[in-house]
Amino acid sequence: MNRKGLFLLIHILLASACGRSSAEFTATERTLLRNTPFEISAGEWVVIGRIVFVEQGNSRNQRFTGSVQAASPLNLLILEQPDFLNFEANQAFEPTFDSGQSTSITFDIPVDPGGYQFVIDNRGSTTPVNITATIVLAQEEVIDPNILGPQL
Repeated sequence: MNRKGLFLLIHILLASACGRSSAEFTATERTLLRNTPFEISAGEWVVIGRIVFVEQGNSRNQRFTGSVQAASPLNLLILEQPDFLNFEANQAFEPTFDSGQSTSITFDIPVDPGGYQFVIDNRGSTTPVNITATIVLAQEEVIDPNILGPQL
């Protein structure tokens, strides 16, 4: 049994010994991209990722974390679906996250359940750019102390 599994088992057993039957939360991550390379053409924008997640009673504190590394400055936008449609139509939009022009972008932002688009905007450049992107959805999820079955 690995260290994390042993910690979780001890935590569950301690909770059971204290007479607690309520659920416990533990941090989890869902990797959308991990050091994924892209080439973005000059004067173009590209959706590098999409995610839709729904409200569930077994999760809380959702966050997007990650980074984008680029050879020349560009912009990362994280947009909810209605704002993405406005962006796409060249209308006013409110980004969930806007990095501004940069070659090294990091982010750690709280988000609500919904649909999100991750857009790399290279419209301000006259040359193509290579990037590497990592995007993770981090959250806390319920760990039910009764998951192991009846008490011993």
